[in-house]
Amino acid sequence: MVDLALKNLLHDKLRSVITILGIAFAVTLVLVQVGLFLGLLSNASLTIEKLDADLWVTSKNTPNVDFAHTFPEAYVDRVRSIDGIAYAAAKAGVINMTRAMAVQLAEYGIRVNCIVPNRSGSPVGYDDDMAGSRTFQNLAGRLGTADDQAKAALFLVSDDSSFIIGHPLIVDGGVMATANFPREQFQK
Repeated sequence: MVDLALKNLLHDKLRSVITILGIAFAVTLVLVQVGLFLGLLSNASLTIEKLDADLWVTSKNTPNVDFAHTFPEAYVDRVRSIDGIAYAAAKAGVINMTRAMAVQLAEYGIRVNCIVPNRSGSPVGYDDDMAGSRTFQNLAGRLGTADDQAKAALFLVSDDSSFIIGHPLIVDGGVMATANFPREQFQK
């Protein structure tokens, strides 16, 4: 069998040269593609390794170019150690889950919304001043109550909100409205 292949290959010298050049060209193309791929991986990793960002945020459909390497545990621990990151991630998760559920359940006539409370007398963050001795930086000038949240929930389950679907209703006394303004302007 090998003899037959050698006879066919060496019988026509031009065919032999073209075959060898074709094989060499194919090997060269493969090596160039591997080099480009490894260079791409190296550059993607350099961006992450050289910049001093504590947290990287990308869109949901961003492909992971550097699939060969996982994030080092030190980077993950750095993000976990940021105060309030778990609370913020959970709150964002509830909002995004609300939107996803609204899309999935709308065809069945089920409306899904959520309430985003702030300054409502909960023990989270700055809401620990139940006595009201602190100056609140919101437009209402007072600490929110459970009644404020309950009224928002009643509105969302009423027919008056029949066109509101997948919405995070912010009930915060205007805290978010003042986020881009000097705080002194809203202190009472």
